[in-house]
Amino acid sequence: MFWLALGYPLLAHLAVLTHDRRLEWLALVWLLGIAMGGALIQRRLWAWGALLAGAGLLYWLVIEGNGLYALYIPPAAIPAALFMLFALSLRAGEIPLVTRIARLMHDGPFPTIWSSTRATSRSSGVASAPHCSSRRCCWRCSRRPSCGRS
Repeated sequence: MFWLALGYPLLAHLAVLTHDRRLEWLALVWLLGIAMGGALIQRRLWAWGALLAGAGLLYWLVIEGNGLYALYIPPAAIPAALFMLFALSLRAGEIPLVTRIARLMHDGPFPTIWSSTRATSRSSGVASAPHCSSRRCCWRCSRRPSCGRS
């Protein structure tokens, strides 16, 4: 699966550098294939149909001249999603994301670790915030009264 994930950035980079619409289409279909990888590997008929339909829609998108813009979505959406994931886990009554991960890794109670994981989650959210290019995403999270508070 690592090699599949590595293919998208390489194809997207080549598509942007060469302005080749075939590479734009291939990179977008590759990304769709990665997103549906589990179902495709299990040979689900609906997944293959969705991949073919998606490839057709992506072909139309590229032919219309908007494929390049679609290639720019994942680099903005992934940090925005990470920011939201970390920020929303810091709301009152929620378990911070790093705490959840630490609990999965360690079976016993480690109170000193739990107190520092909230700070780690907060700093991870702060670190990913500048990468969150969507002003709306940042605005929506900041409008919640308990977002980012212990």
